[in-house]
Amino acid sequence: MTTIGFFGDSFCTESISPHSILKNYKTYLRLLADHYDAEIVNLGHGGSSIWDTLLIQLKPFMEKKEVPDICIFVWTIPGRLFNRKIRRLNSTDVHHKVRILNHNIWNAAEKFYDHLYDREKEEIEYISCLQYIDNVILPQLPHTTKIIHLWTAGTTKEWTTDGIRPANTTYPHLWKRGIEIRPSLLSLSIYDKDISILKSDLRTNHLDGKFKNQTLFKWITNAIDGGRNFQDHSSSIDRLYDKSQATGHPAT
Repeated sequence: MTTIGFFGDSFCTESISPHSILKNYKTYLRLLADHYDAEIVNLGHGGSSIWDTLLIQLKPFMEKKEVPDICIFVWTIPGRLFNRKIRRLNSTDVHHKVRILNHNIWNAAEKFYDHLYDREKEEIEYISCLQYIDNVILPQLPHTTKIIHLWTAGTTKEWTTDGIRPANTTYPHLWKRGIEIRPSLLSLSIYDKDISILKSDLRTNHLDGKFKNQTLFKWITNAIDGGRNFQDHSSSIDRLYDKSQATGHPAT
């Protein structure tokens, strides 16, 4: 049986959820599993860092020499902290989430963000890690493994609905190994929403409804079956932003 591993953050954490079932649609993860008659052997972890993707999610498969037949990476944003106990140490959760366990770790993370965090340094470290993964880690995967790269958000100048649209987004790395798909998943997620939805987003994988999940499913299957090294669907998503704004959707 074909195996699929999803590696990343909250954009690839759930294959089936009560929300999607009640709304009568399948997540893009489930669509892919059904399409390839595949077993999902790994899911992402919400709020986690790029280091979590590498050291906790991917590394065990490499050590056991059981790398999935299809590896789908969702590369999260920079600035998230790595910890093996609390895996969602990011500025939003650290400052706003209720802390039930491991208070010392949460408190230390809060002090780090308040007193030591340097955005420029974190971005350089993040880019360096992406290059290390591309040049050192990915070549160690079996040559038969299909590798797909997706971006959570890319790089944006403004954290607004309009700021996240493809026309205003750049990306910190162009992948040499595997097939890269653009635009960011966040741009697909909120083209018809206000960005404030992200403060308490209960949508499965941040993708509500049949259209968004089937769109991403088609992007990925085209990449897997087509074999091109780079696919850019930015123009089609930009048109959705234009259509939403023309009907009165606030891009703020």
